[in-house]
Amino acid sequence: MISFIDELHPSEKKRVILNGIFSIFYNLFDSVLERYHKFDIELPIQLEEGAQVPTYAHENDAAADLYAADTVVVPAHSHSNMIRTGVHIQLPENWVAFIFPRSSIGSKTPLRLSNSAGIIDCQYRGPLGVLYDNLSDSDYTINAGDRIAQLMVMPNYHFKAKIVDKLEKSERGENGFGSSGK
Repeated sequence: MISFIDELHPSEKKRVILNGIFSIFYNLFDSVLERYHKFDIELPIQLEEGAQVPTYAHENDAAADLYAADTVVVPAHSHSNMIRTGVHIQLPENWVAFIFPRSSIGSKTPLRLSNSAGIIDCQYRGPLGVLYDNLSDSDYTINAGDRIAQLMVMPNYHFKAKIVDKLEKSERGENGFGSSGK
């Protein structure tokens, strides 16, 4: 910062004023950047009977584990079975939550999340539930306390549609659905 001011060759009085102005902007910018990059929030959570607080398995995990509040048998070849978590959340305004399956659900069980991902809007206050399909020929039991899904919260940005005649070209272009390999 000082070297930039020196390159302007101001008088001593102007140097003090510029230094003060740049210091104010530097501190303000630093403060905004710190808040922007650190979105840790307090999330109000209400628990029903049998519910557990969502937990992060590791400090830097992107999502917290959600737990089954009850023992539930998911019938073979069934769809959209509601698994109750008993968790209610109060998201900050303009935030959104997503429910995703845990990776172990896809690799170690016959269950698949019915709606691929759950989206929780900031105004919703009802219980978080997880819908699972059972793709197997056998019933599958989820026990109370089993980790059944992951909850991710993040800011919700809206876009403003801008209709154009053509999009800018990119290296990838219109190549999708496996175009980069298996």
